[in-house]
Amino acid sequence: MGAVFPDYKFQSPVNTTAKSLYGVKADKKIIVFWSSTCSHCENELPKLLEKYNELKAKNIQVVGFSLDVDRDSYTNKIKAFPWINDSELKGWNSSFADTYNIHATPTYFILDANNKIISKPEHVGDVLDYFKLK
Repeated sequence: MGAVFPDYKFQSPVNTTAKSLYGVKADKKIIVFWSSTCSHCENELPKLLEKYNELKAKNIQVVGFSLDVDRDSYTNKIKAFPWINDSELKGWNSSFADTYNIHATPTYFILDANNKIISKPEHVGDVLDYFKLK
C-alpha cells in the first residue's frame, strides 16, 4: 500500500493506444490479473463488466492482465471485456506474475492517478464497494 506500482510495457494490448501501463491516463485504475480458465474470474469479472460504464464515467480505467497460455481461449474471452486487456500468453511464467507477485487469480489492485497502490481488494465486491457502486 502506498508503493508505486511498477510500469509494464504492453505486449499486444487491446482497447488502448497506450504503450505501457503508465501511458493509460485515468484518475484511478483497477488492475485485475485473471485467466480465462479461472472459475473465480468467471464469477467476478461479469460483475465488473456490469459497472464498467459507471467506472468509465468517473475516469476510472480497468486494465486486465491475463495469465492465459491458450490464445484462442484468451481472444474469445476478451471479446466480452471492453477494458484494456493484455497477455504474454505465458501463463504463470508471464513476467508480470513475477513483477507484481501474483499467486492467484483474480488479483486486484486499485491505483491512483500517479500509479500508487491505494487499495488491494480481495474480491470484485470489495472493488465495487471502494467506488461505492454496489
